[in-house]
Amino acid sequence: MDSAEFSLDYYCWKHDQNLQPHKYFMLCPDLKPFVVFCAWHLWFHCVHFCPAHNMKKNDKLMCLLEERQRNEIKDMNKALVEFQKNCQKPETRREFDLNDPQALKKDRPARVSDDDPRCTISGMQKFMGEDLNCDQRMKFQKEQIREWSLQQQKDRKNALADQKLADNLYDKFRIELDRKIMEEQRKEEESRRVVCEATKTFNRIQAAELDHKNELEKAQKIKDDMDEITCLLQGDFLSENPDQAIGPCSKHPVLVDRWKGMNQEQLMAIRQFQKEQALEKEKSKFLQREKTVSVYSCGAHGSPIIPN
Repeated sequence: MDSAEFSLDYYCWKHDQNLQPHKYFMLCPDLKPFVVFCAWHLWFHCVHFCPAHNMKKNDKLMCLLEERQRNEIKDMNKALVEFQKNCQKPETRREFDLNDPQALKKDRPARVSDDDPRCTISGMQKFMGEDLNCDQRMKFQKEQIREWSLQQQKDRKNALADQKLADNLYDKFRIELDRKIMEEQRKEEESRRVVCEATKTFNRIQAAELDHKNELEKAQKIKDDMDEITCLLQGDFLSENPDQAIGPCSKHPVLVDRWKGMNQEQLMAIRQFQKEQALEKEKSKFLQREKTVSVYSCGAHGSPIIPN
């Protein structure tokens, strides 16, 4: 039964998912009725009485089919990659010359020679003043530089020899010149020594005269200072003589900036005048008192008399 059930299910899946046993019997009339009955009975039992088992079996089949599909896609992609790698190389493509990484290396140069027919005016591949014989020129220049270097070395040796000879002559000339200069310096120092001695003697005499002059000036200054101090001490300003405030004319009898106070006569006159004022004031007070007493006495015997 299991083999029949599996064969039936596999045939149904292979040809038609909805194929039923009676249709299967019509497709296979050579099968025995008993086998067909058993198959139909199993199908009816699985559909109506075992749905969980059927779903589980369907899930397994779906998993197997998905895994088989993934493996087929994987193998197909692998085969495609191998085919492209072996039979469809980049060098065999029609557009390979457009994407060739070595195109610049394989390409011809822009100009092969001056007579290259590709070097048209619009191509701008040939200009005036270009160095076409660069290799020959570099070789000639190296040879020329070598000749120049040898000539410079020779000239340098000759120049060093000439410089050495000139240095020797210059040294002899400097020695002779130094000897003459030293002789002149000796004579100049001798004359300078004589002049210095004379200058010292003259300065010594000048210093002595200056010291004597300073002593005389100092003594005269001391004498003048003493006379000035004596004059100030005995003068009218420090002694505060009041007579120095008397003016020279009658318009200004007293000089305010020199006035030192009053003399004794002026002070006595002021005191006498003050005494006279005091006596007059006492006299006026006495008369006023007498007048007041007389007024009050008259008022006692009659009507009061108001003084004017």
